[in-house]
Amino acid sequence: MNDARESVFVRRLLLASPEPAEQTVPDEVLTAEEAVCFLKLPSLKALYQHYQRGNLPRSIGPGRLLRFRRTDLLEWRSRCASSPRRAR
Repeated sequence: MNDARESVFVRRLLLASPEPAEQTVPDEVLTAEEAVCFLKLPSLKALYQHYQRGNLPRSIGPGRLLRFRRTDLLEWRSRCASSPRRAR
């Protein structure tokens, strides 16, 4: 009897919960150190050089700390991968 009551409760929970497409996941914000690892850059200095040259997306938040949205970095990385490289 208890198992039947639990299964009814679980079914009601599943029906009441929103669909996965309806759930909104907040965009993850990465610090400068996390962005270095995510972009596989050699150092923090390289990240700051890319940022100063305007090669990275704009950082978010007030102040001088660099913080990036993960989706912005993914878009930037895919644009860089699809653009042809210059020959040296």
